[in-house]
Amino acid sequence: MGKVEKKTRKGDRSRQGKVAYFQQIWKDFTSSFELDKRFFFVVLLDILLIALIYFGIIFLWKLVVKKLNYIPPMPIFNPQITSEAELQTFYSTIVGVRGGVILYIIAFLLLVLLAWTFIKSLQWRIILKKKSSIRFCMKSIALNIIWQLAWILIFIGNFLLLNAEISKYTGIILLIVYLHLSYIKYIQIAKTEKIFSSISATLKLGFLRFYKFIIPYLIMAFVLLLVLQLYYIYKYLPENIQIAIFGLIIVVWMEWGRIYATKFINRISIGN
Repeated sequence: MGKVEKKTRKGDRSRQGKVAYFQQIWKDFTSSFELDKRFFFVVLLDILLIALIYFGIIFLWKLVVKKLNYIPPMPIFNPQITSEAELQTFYSTIVGVRGGVILYIIAFLLLVLLAWTFIKSLQWRIILKKKSSIRFCMKSIALNIIWQLAWILIFIGNFLLLNAEISKYTGIILLIVYLHLSYIKYIQIAKTEKIFSSISATLKLGFLRFYKFIIPYLIMAFVLLLVLQLYYIYKYLPENIQIAIFGLIIVVWMEWGRIYATKFINRISIGN
């Protein structure tokens, strides 16, 4: 009789635990819609970042085109018609232009990385109600450089070490893992302001408690599918307006996702 009672009590606790788990998920979800002025400020920051990247690409393209204009007409590659000095000059010009274009692209990517890191870190600090500082920004930039370089090496290694067929599938898996861990990383650095402990906490939480992310991720995907149905409302508008509305919807969903993520990630963090 005692064993039956113990099993009954254990089953009751298990059911109560499951009920409490889903109640907490529902609480996290509903409370994520309690928006305030921070939400709209974070949305404006994302719009600013998109605008900076867009106009930066236009400016980069103008610089590249201007650089390409320095290339003279291609000479005839015939020693009897064109002198060796002229061919050498043409080759040197091509090399110089190519080096200049590569330098422009590298500088642009570095500026984008800095702007992206600064704005994203600022957004998470705002959402977590933490003050920003120059020290924090420098640490956040350093963390992102280490993080991005490490993942670039991982992706390169995937495509070099595995055959083309397998590397395609492993590349998709790595991309999903990268996005999953990057989401956590921003929260960890905003909370701790420590580079390597943030990486350690991100890896532990991201892998050891991945199963606890599944339902929240499914909820976020469902919300995205739901808001995308708004297309049927604005699909008759001009194409440019459609693109602008679609972009705004994605930005708003992303910001809501950050707020929702802070709630369930803080709750399931290691040690909680």
